[in-house]
Amino acid sequence: EELKKRFLAKLDEDYRGQAILSAIDQIVEKSELEVPDALLSRQIQRQKQQDAEACKQRFDMDIEEYLRNASVSPADYEWEVREKSIDIIRRTLVLDAMRKKFEVEVDRDDLETEIIRMANAYQTKPENIKAAYYKNQDQLKQLADDLCYLKLTTVVQEKIKIKEVDELSVKTPQAAEIAAAPSANSETTEKGE
Repeated sequence: EELKKRFLAKLDEDYRGQAILSAIDQIVEKSELEVPDALLSRQIQRQKQQDAEACKQRFDMDIEEYLRNASVSPADYEWEVREKSIDIIRRTLVLDAMRKKFEVEVDRDDLETEIIRMANAYQTKPENIKAAYYKNQDQLKQLADDLCYLKLTTVVQEKIKIKEVDELSVKTPQAAEIAAAPSANSETTEKGE
């Protein structure tokens, strides 16, 4: 019984998480905004640098060798990096606008609470985690951004309405056939044209 409760709670959490991601994706998709060329150029360079570092670290080869081995042309790679960069920028701009609209902020207390949570998870002192983050300002900024995103998803979750559906598919084969069959109106329309 306890296992069933945990499973259902996890399923519900996953479902809500997917609903939030879907809502954010739809907001980004419907947002009309232009990506500034300078911003796009910087993101493309950043993405290429990250890809090169990942190739070196994971496969011990440079990006050109990796692309050859993966049978990806330089033009295809450039297109993929450009599209991914546009998506990242659009998402960032929309999320930033939402953050401002809903007045979502991350303060020192939020950071402290997260550092304590991480210290407990890693079974170490909060000072050790704090020291690591404060040594690397980029990692600290990333932590703040991650916390801001989490707070924003909570706001989005409060704003969206999730419609729960009891049944996701047709019950019987006969019902499936009826549902799949063209209606009399569509046959008449097709013949009448």
